[in-house]
Amino acid sequence: IATTNEKTKEKFKEKAEIWKVKKHKDGKVDLVQLLKKAGENQIASLLVEGGSKVFTSFLKEKLVDKIYYFLSPKILGKGLDSFDDLGIKEISDSITLRDCEIKRFNNDLLIIGYPSWSSDTCVASFLPSPLGGEG
Repeated sequence: IATTNEKTKEKFKEKAEIWKVKKHKDGKVDLVQLLKKAGENQIASLLVEGGSKVFTSFLKEKLVDKIYYFLSPKILGKGLDSFDDLGIKEISDSITLRDCEIKRFNNDLLIIGYPSWSSDTCVASFLPSPLGGEG
């Protein structure tokens, strides 16, 4: 568990490994520091599960290199968003998935793809590799 809060650290210390990390300017976990900490602990891959705020935070920081996105052909009307506002105003600036693979599970679809940003600079490329050398 990654937290910026000492109380959370104390609450779960018996149940899980807790990493206290600094806050990002938005008051949430500093994701770059979190990934550096993971690398220092020989963790080279993370599965990020969460809601739209967590997913959006990783995408805004360009810290995602692979996306697994499930779609289900069910119409709910108004429901929960998968992502929050990414600040993208033009289709030409959208995050696109490349080299997509689509798998079917009964009527549900899993889309696996690699995000491509309109700018080629990616923060993740500046992170140290847990295996040594550059990221």
